[in-house]
Amino acid sequence: MTRRSWTAGVLLIGILAAGAAVNRAAVRATFALDDFAQRAMIEGTLTTRRGPFNLYDLIADDNRAALLDRGVIPWWSEPHLTIRFLRPLPSLLIWVDHRLFGNGAFGPHVFSFLWWAAAVLAAHVLYRTAVGNRAAWIATLVFALSPTLAVPLVWLANRTVLLSVTFGALALALYVRWRADRRSAVGLATAGAFGAAALTGEYALCLLGYLIAFELCHRGEPIRRRFVGALPAVGPLLLYAGVRAVLGYGTAGTGFYRDPTTDLGAYLHALPRTLSALLVSAWLGAGVNVPWLASDVLRATLIACAGVLVVGAVWTAGRQRSRAMTFGGAWLACGSVLVLFPLAATEPGWRLLGVAALGIGGAVGVLLDVGMRRLRPPVRPSLVVGVAALAALIHLVAAPLQARRISVDEVEDQSQSLARFTTVPQRARSVDTALVVRATQGLTALSAPFVLREDAPKHWLVLSHTFGQTAAIRTSVSSVDVVQEKTALFPLGPTGIVRTSPFRVGDVVETAALRAEVLKVDEAGRPQAVHYEFNRDLDSPNVAWISEGRSGFGDVVPPPVGIGVRLNR
Repeated sequence: MTRRSWTAGVLLIGILAAGAAVNRAAVRATFALDDFAQRAMIEGTLTTRRGPFNLYDLIADDNRAALLDRGVIPWWSEPHLTIRFLRPLPSLLIWVDHRLFGNGAFGPHVFSFLWWAAAVLAAHVLYRTAVGNRAAWIATLVFALSPTLAVPLVWLANRTVLLSVTFGALALALYVRWRADRRSAVGLATAGAFGAAALTGEYALCLLGYLIAFELCHRGEPIRRRFVGALPAVGPLLLYAGVRAVLGYGTAGTGFYRDPTTDLGAYLHALPRTLSALLVSAWLGAGVNVPWLASDVLRATLIACAGVLVVGAVWTAGRQRSRAMTFGGAWLACGSVLVLFPLAATEPGWRLLGVAALGIGGAVGVLLDVGMRRLRPPVRPSLVVGVAALAALIHLVAAPLQARRISVDEVEDQSQSLARFTTVPQRARSVDTALVVRATQGLTALSAPFVLREDAPKHWLVLSHTFGQTAAIRTSVSSVDVVQEKTALFPLGPTGIVRTSPFRVGDVVETAALRAEVLKVDEAGRPQAVHYEFNRDLDSPNVAWISEGRSGFGDVVPPPVGIGVRLNR
């Protein structure tokens, strides 16, 4: 081993160690959200059994009715609610996790760390290929410390991002080489790498943003040569998109996901908000929910700045094509903006931005390298140096602190959410029906039976999902009215995860376990009073009344007919 390769190995180990130290809280994480559903699907005890390759078929025609009956999803869900993602490789790895570790979370999180390390190493390969040696080291450090990788490390179902980044970075590195020398072996390897990336799921489609950016910056080739050059990359991604469409994958009836192929209007309506939030998080390190992002003027300004970045990157690449480092930094910067458009189909969050971080790391690496070169004597005032210093502050100083905070917060939130379920009264775990008169946490209204596993009642029926003071009025031995005076009984609307369409007074929803009639709605069509009828005596020993409050769950004494009970915060 040469001294140079030894030094490179030590640097890589140091970068991996720094990133691992920042994200070390992830190994203490438990399960969250879809993690519970996927393990239930593997076992086939609480829902329709799924095979190794379709564990991201969360809500579909074949299991929706059973999920409603069991109470995994609430009664107010859209009748055609669908959440299905074609992610065969991540699904297989979740299945392997369960086979190896059962319902233990430590082993799967160790595997996620290995995939995170693979993503960092793959990113380094891309940077070495695209921007040169010195800038690549800086870029790799920026990527390893990025807060965009914190949530995929903590949330096992979101590991798909790490897989997409790993195969995507290798595919882009091979694509750069293929476009440079056009050797058939490299072309085949490029097609194979993009095919592997496609198997990780729809995040791989974001790679099209980098391919478009590369073509915008790489000018001078005839159209036919460009077309042939792009085939090994574009072909596998288009094949994946075609299979996804034919098999009916995608989402419907949810505002959390807005599939542009089935609901373009909703996607375009939300685009200014979601795109500006993703931009400010990816490039400036701010949270997606910062209050000042509510300003339409500021959103427009951010999007305009992103447009300037894209145009400036293309212009810079065209003027300095002879400098490989500048060209690589330009198309990576341009691509990091373009990949946000498909990501804007989902409510914005850190967990989405791993693919965008690839381009940001490369662009920041080049910027800092150029800035350091400008600091050689004689030092002159320079805009580049000032921008580079700001980028270093955001991506090398603030970013690891933010990644650490996100990691710790996510782990603590998981632990606290699970701890609340230990307070579910024992009687509610052993009865046929648990009436949850009020739920306050999202996991209570969505997936609670999966969390409780063998302790789950046959029917977990959530009657309201609100933090406000709620009244439950007994109207007969088998019916009850649930009323909220000031706010809605449950969330719905453009960003609602299980329903977007409003209710009207008189609307009736029937499931196998209950009949719900809307008595009162607010101006947005959100119910404030609902009449519930059940096919059983609510005083039966097989029915438990419970409610969730600030400190967890507690029993609710069933009121006599004609009498109500008020649930305070």
